[in-house]
Amino acid sequence: MSIRCFVNIQENQKFITSPNGCFKLLFGHSLQDEEDRPYIDLHVGLPETKSLPANIAEITTGVSYYEPNLIEYGSGRRITGEYRYRSAFGVLENNQHNGINKQGLRITADNIVDASELYSRVRSGRIYPAVSYDAAQVPVPMRRFKDLAREFAEMLGDLLDDCRFWFAKTT
Repeated sequence: MSIRCFVNIQENQKFITSPNGCFKLLFGHSLQDEEDRPYIDLHVGLPETKSLPANIAEITTGVSYYEPNLIEYGSGRRITGEYRYRSAFGVLENNQHNGINKQGLRITADNIVDASELYSRVRSGRIYPAVSYDAAQVPVPMRRFKDLAREFAEMLGDLLDDCRFWFAKTT
């Protein structure tokens, strides 16, 4: 796994370009681009990484991380959904890897500390999702209203039947 550091490149930034011009190196890391957002990949994992190298930290505008094999289902499945911790936002989803059911976690954050803390909290089960993907779907309001009206009519009909029965008995 690697941490993707989105960087703010200055015009005076020093690059080393490969001899064939295919890629640029920034501080010894390959500079890449995702939707016009330059980034470098640091080949380290979370939560071991609580800080970035100083030269990279000062130009980093955000980080992202993806762990496709966070937890096996049998070893403490977490609630799928959207998790938040300070500037960090994570999505935990079910997936399958090599025929084994696992859960994958994708995190984006403004800084590495928030990303690392969210990762630790999800993995240890110390945080609940802000939005659960496991919750039952909310019914359409009008349909729910119709269901309630139908239930009410049935209860009212039963009540009327009971009243007729008792009224007939007393007369």
